[in-house]
Amino acid sequence: MKQNYRASMIQLHTYSGLFMGWLLFAIFLTGTLSYFSNEISHWMRGAVSQPGKVNSQVDSAFQYLLKQGTDSHSWRINIADKRGSELSVQWRDSNERHSHSLTAESIEPQESKITRGGRFFVTFHYTLQLRQYGGRYLAGLAAMTMLIALYSGIFTHRRFIKDFFTLRTRTFMHFIKDAHAVSGIVTIPFVIIICTSALVIYINLFTPWFAEEHFDNGYRQMSREVTERLPDISLENRPSTPLSSLGPILEHAREVWSGNVLLKQIRLDKPFLSTGRIVVEGVDVSALTNNTQKLVYSSETGEFIGQPSVEGVSRKVRRVLYGLHEGHFFKLDLRWLSFLQGTIATFLIASGMLIWVRKRAEKKTHNHRLLAIVNKVNLSVFIGFPLACLAYFAANKILSASLLNREEFELAAFNYTLLFSVLAVTFLKSDKSKLLLALVGTLVSGLVVMFDLTAFLRALEGGDNIYASVGVSMWFILFINLFVSWHLWKRYRRRMQ
Repeated sequence: MKQNYRASMIQLHTYSGLFMGWLLFAIFLTGTLSYFSNEISHWMRGAVSQPGKVNSQVDSAFQYLLKQGTDSHSWRINIADKRGSELSVQWRDSNERHSHSLTAESIEPQESKITRGGRFFVTFHYTLQLRQYGGRYLAGLAAMTMLIALYSGIFTHRRFIKDFFTLRTRTFMHFIKDAHAVSGIVTIPFVIIICTSALVIYINLFTPWFAEEHFDNGYRQMSREVTERLPDISLENRPSTPLSSLGPILEHAREVWSGNVLLKQIRLDKPFLSTGRIVVEGVDVSALTNNTQKLVYSSETGEFIGQPSVEGVSRKVRRVLYGLHEGHFFKLDLRWLSFLQGTIATFLIASGMLIWVRKRAEKKTHNHRLLAIVNKVNLSVFIGFPLACLAYFAANKILSASLLNREEFELAAFNYTLLFSVLAVTFLKSDKSKLLLALVGTLVSGLVVMFDLTAFLRALEGGDNIYASVGVSMWFILFINLFVSWHLWKRYRRRMQ
């Protein structure tokens, strides 16, 4: 019998979600955490000092770089901000790249933990730890699938108003079904923006033939055509001594920029040559785009050279979508709103997979072995990934700050906890595996809170609101795990009696 259009959309919605549901859950979970990646990084570094004034930061960093020798090819100063980014310097010589965290009061390296911090969630969000093995392609395919599931879901749930105001609580599955419909309605604009912008950001990966067809050197030449270009310094290439201070350059930058532009980074290319230049980058906190405003100066004389050339329209559109995707211009309230939207979208994905299993379990003709496999994968992913994130935090707090390659141990804690979750769900019955993983989650949350207690109290006393806020979130997660463990333990005891 030929299906009507809506029935076809229902089937497309069902199996598009099933095809990429587990991968989408991991992407949306880590992407949601990425809205507070700077704050998480600050908390994981263990630093509880507030950023100093910009001039003091730049002076400390610049004096530190001047001591690193004359064979440096490039310097970079990253400015600390109110979101928890640290003051750091990077330089590159003939041998390798170097990096140090600093304080505004001292030119000595700051004693903070070496960690990937919140950047781990950002990179996992679009590479899936498969940077060299097609991770970006998988993430792009997942974004396309999510858009298909969203548009087909609109045809599936035709009664938007009724679905939005219906939330049955008679049984757990009734609640999940109605919450799934409400979540889908609430997150429609958010999911469209996130998935569409993700595809545009990496459009060169998904449609490479356009650049290959119209440009001799493919995407590289196309990128050069539409990207801004820094002005050149037409001087004889000879040895030179860099400026002793960047103060006059900072004063000039403040005069050129409006009050909404905040200094983000200072880059010095070829600091010991007469052709060297200083690039001062600022972020316009009111702009949609993620592009920085740049001013170029001579590293020898401090003379203002100019500003970059204007970008092409296509690159500007891409940068605006990039800014929307990562919440570039979001203030705290908008960031929390996006975090809430991401959380609801993550629940939307998980609830859809649970509904798929329950509906087919009620049909005796369906392959129950297949359903059992899907159900186990559901538990492994939906419990395993949040538990792995907690283990990542716990490893950061437990491991010594002086441990070599400690960031690799943090990553190992994430991976092995995820593997443990898969093994527990595979070899234990559903009730036992749920209870075991909930108890492990409670234990890991307790370890995070316990090992962080001293720094948390010090942050409260010192007024470090960023560190204290993340610490409070960890207490909140601990209480949630305690409640879930208690509930599962009661249900398990009732079934055993």
